[in-house]
Amino acid sequence: GLEKARRPMLSSRPTTDRNKELEAHTNIVVSIIRRSFNNSLSPPETTTDFYKIGRVLGKGAFGKVNLAMHTLAKRLVAIKSLNKKHMQDESAKKKVLLEMSILEKLKHPNIVRLYEIFESEKHMLYVNELCVGGDLLTYVRKRRRLKESLAKYLFLQIIDGLRYMHSKGILHRDVKLDNILLDETGKVKICDFGVSRFAKPGQLMTEQCGTPAYIAPEILRGRG
Repeated sequence: GLEKARRPMLSSRPTTDRNKELEAHTNIVVSIIRRSFNNSLSPPETTTDFYKIGRVLGKGAFGKVNLAMHTLAKRLVAIKSLNKKHMQDESAKKKVLLEMSILEKLKHPNIVRLYEIFESEKHMLYVNELCVGGDLLTYVRKRRRLKESLAKYLFLQIIDGLRYMHSKGILHRDVKLDNILLDETGKVKICDFGVSRFAKPGQLMTEQCGTPAYIAPEILRGRG
């Protein structure tokens, strides 16, 4: 079966120091919320002050993903930050907005959950469910091969996630082992909707995108 992954730590510093730092951070957030309610009787907009940012989990062409903890909820999350300087042209901006609208529509146990989206002066930030088990490609490479029962267990979850997406009129278009994560219990979580699209029933997609080694033959032949 799948081994349980260990929960990551934000810092390797002594526990007492970490607790003091977290308590101070919590007090800052509480004061921000109180000020907001006193001034407008409404909750404040989320800022980076609401999160204790930890180590980098991964980097991409336009940003990075950090381990973080929501200061009040004490929940570990993964925060993906996209630098706004890469969103200045209209096509890049449209792509980011499309991914945001897709993520907001998807709520399924086998799809990485988006908790919230907010902005800082320089970045657009996505707060996602943390999947500490890593990606399926690394998992398979370490073991070289999987038992049939385990492969079936994983494959069924992938199919469930994709079937749900299609029921919402959403096509992922880059399904591969790298884009399938595992949580701490070994549950599959499909991620990375950067090239995903909305599609109507019967609509054909002929645009070539995604990863060449995984592209469907009908797309390569231009048949959609």
